[in-house]
Amino acid sequence: MRKISILTILLSSFISIVAQTSISADLILFNGKIWTGNESPAFVEAIAISGNKITRIGGTADIKKLANPATKLIDLEGKLATAGINDAHIHFLDGSLGLAGVDLYRSQNFQEALNAIENYVKKYPEKKWITGMGWQYNLFEGGMPTAEALKELDRITKDRPVVLDAYDGHSIWVNSTAMKLAGISKETRYEGFGSIIKDQNGNPTGAFTEAAGSIISKIVPPPTREEKLQALRMGMKYAASLGITSIQNASGSVEEFLLYETLLKKGEFTLRSSTAFSAGKKTTEADIQEFIKVKNRTRNHPILKAASIKFMLDGVIESHTSPMLEPYSDAGTDGSNANSDFALPLDVYQRLLNRFDKEGFQIYTHAIGDRTVRKALNAYEKAMLTNGTKGRRHRIEHIEQSSPDDIPRFSQLGVMASMEPIHADPGNIAVWAKAVGEKRLPHSFVWQSMLKNKVHLVFSSDWPACTNPDPIRGLHIAVNRQTPEGKPPGGWIPEQRITIKEALKSYTQEGAYSSFEETVKGKIQPGYLADIIVFSQDLFTIPSMEIAKTKVALTLFDGKIVYNDAEKIKITNMKTEKAILAGGCFWGVEELIRHLPGVKSTVVGYTGGDVLNATYRNHGTHAEGITVTYDPEILSYRKLLEYFFQIHNPTTKNRQGNDIGLSYRSAIFYLDEAQKETAVQLIKEMEASGKWPGKIVTEIEPAGDFWDAEKEHQDYLQKNPGGYTCHFERPDWKL
Repeated sequence: MRKISILTILLSSFISIVAQTSISADLILFNGKIWTGNESPAFVEAIAISGNKITRIGGTADIKKLANPATKLIDLEGKLATAGINDAHIHFLDGSLGLAGVDLYRSQNFQEALNAIENYVKKYPEKKWITGMGWQYNLFEGGMPTAEALKELDRITKDRPVVLDAYDGHSIWVNSTAMKLAGISKETRYEGFGSIIKDQNGNPTGAFTEAAGSIISKIVPPPTREEKLQALRMGMKYAASLGITSIQNASGSVEEFLLYETLLKKGEFTLRSSTAFSAGKKTTEADIQEFIKVKNRTRNHPILKAASIKFMLDGVIESHTSPMLEPYSDAGTDGSNANSDFALPLDVYQRLLNRFDKEGFQIYTHAIGDRTVRKALNAYEKAMLTNGTKGRRHRIEHIEQSSPDDIPRFSQLGVMASMEPIHADPGNIAVWAKAVGEKRLPHSFVWQSMLKNKVHLVFSSDWPACTNPDPIRGLHIAVNRQTPEGKPPGGWIPEQRITIKEALKSYTQEGAYSSFEETVKGKIQPGYLADIIVFSQDLFTIPSMEIAKTKVALTLFDGKIVYNDAEKIKITNMKTEKAILAGGCFWGVEELIRHLPGVKSTVVGYTGGDVLNATYRNHGTHAEGITVTYDPEILSYRKLLEYFFQIHNPTTKNRQGNDIGLSYRSAIFYLDEAQKETAVQLIKEMEASGKWPGKIVTEIEPAGDFWDAEKEHQDYLQKNPGGYTCHFERPDWKL
């Protein structure tokens, strides 16, 4: 054989080959309590992410082995992580635009609302129109803005027009200037779905319900395209702060969808969105063809698609615009407000439903009253029978009231129940409950009943048509049926409470199921999209009344961090160290070392061009040196050397079962004094114990620059001068 001299080792030129483990992670979350969404394992400690996918889950020690020097590491410090929130019914553009207007969501009484409006008017003197949203019906006596409220609004806004949406989006409150610009007077009548609210003298109070609000809204200057795009950017940041990574946009136009596509093309879209186009009496054949075109073009897109249609079949209970099986409990003695017509004629609804079902669309139907819910179920059943279709996963939205007789029909027909826990907030339910009446209260927001009947229950916010879009507030209400202050004692209709596990499932897995994406998102498991959130508290172990105090600490979308609460979550890189093992004919050593736990990369150098290289090519890599990069938390330098000495044996086989082809003489290259002391001590211990029959043939000496043919090694020596080498041999055997 050719004996490998020290000089040969020192003068060898090297070509870099990086050998890594089969899975290498870009990001690792570890030391956490991670809810997978599966029954087993229900919880794991760590997640490895490569690109935009989860590649592996498991224990911290095992997952950290997948790190390399470029891997980002996040220590969860025991925090809870889950799949990202899917808000399954949202009006994202409207909500985003509203972020720049008057915020009345926090106003708990009429005076607080006036103060918020007045402060906004003073802050923005340049605005010609004052817009906003979020007022609640219980701010006003009788549940609607009154003549007295109009006087106060006129006082603080003076000659600037004001248009303020109710929190549910079904009513507006305006000042006298806005009504004057719209030509509204005592004589104005509205024929259609909704009404102009007037006082006992017939004068408009500034309140408009449902479609009657269009008389005002049509004269409000629309935002520009750039203003809409900027609003969407704000909205996505807001959504990320709430842990929302997916949405189902529950109304929209092709024009709005194209805004999302614009942001997607610019790399700015940080949500997965499934859009439901709005359809109704004015929908034309041209509209239908346009909807079909967009559906077919986007149906398999991983981020942005539109394959659903949204119908508005009724209004809301507070304004008595949702048809009920029995009259409203607070109907007037003259028969006023006793019930309501449907927002869309049933024959038109059925005709369009049949058409869209046949074309392969999923259908959302807004149905709040129990009578409307029944009609929607009937219509779905008829469409499926007419078209011979199934598996469309049609949905009914809101379902605030439902007859017990209709609940089993959801699962029988494969219809999803899409509901908003925030709409059942006991702190805002007074006007609603008065209209429903005591007799029907047990049939309100029946989440537990839906689950008992095997119904796919999906949760959302309905933002901006809600008092609070935060999913954590929704989780609190779903589990407790109480305000954060604990009212009412024992909960509001407590028999309809559900567990935190069930609630989280409705905010994650069921949302994925709703958009036909349950095989790629909604859980924490390998192969799924890396849309993940971290909570400040463990929702599974804290007292249920503490849920509302929880915050989102971190949000990942598509494998990237899009929200980090005040940068509290620290992101680090893996700690790595290097060791260099030099020697002759390392055909299989590199491969064996490469697969050691904790080894992140190996760089080998070739001699090449000799007889041995040709003879033993089948044995593996023919090399005269290996640079090993490793994680010192998993693999110590001493353990690496112990393994190196152990396999430095003529009987050692490579992973394919062939001889590894070692030279009898090798060397260790010490990069610093600490490595020198560790290696020399280990060799002396092994010599003394008889475990290492070899001997040191060259004393420890300063290292030269024999790695200068390999740039990585040359750069390392420049930064870390003064290494050492030690040469040893096995005189008891020759190759």
